[in-house]
Amino acid sequence: MSEARIHSRIWAEGPDPRSPFLGRDVRLCGFDYYGELLGQAGWLDVLWLMLRGDPPDAAQRQLFASLAVLLANPGPRDPSIHAAMAAGISGSHPAAALMAALAVAAGDQGGAGELARAMAAFDAA
Repeated sequence: MSEARIHSRIWAEGPDPRSPFLGRDVRLCGFDYYGELLGQAGWLDVLWLMLRGDPPDAAQRQLFASLAVLLANPGPRDPSIHAAMAAGISGSHPAAALMAALAVAAGDQGGAGELARAMAAFDAA
């Protein structure tokens, strides 16, 4: 039986000889996760690195931090929050409300599609 291999430019890890479930040489976009990032990079730096593939400069870090604060409070007008509230009010199970919110958040109106277009516009600027 052959072992399936998954390749990614974002995440790479070599197994620890003691257990194949432990990562020994763990890299995020080429950076040593435990040696270079853990304890030295902030959460937004790591998120930027995962999304863009390279670390942010000072201006990008400041802009991304401001964007994170802006997006942290979606409010009741956000379509995914509205979907979760509507599901909750109707008496649905909490898991169903979560699925409704995730389904809307994955879409084009206020979701992942809109975020992708915003990042593309940021790149073009």
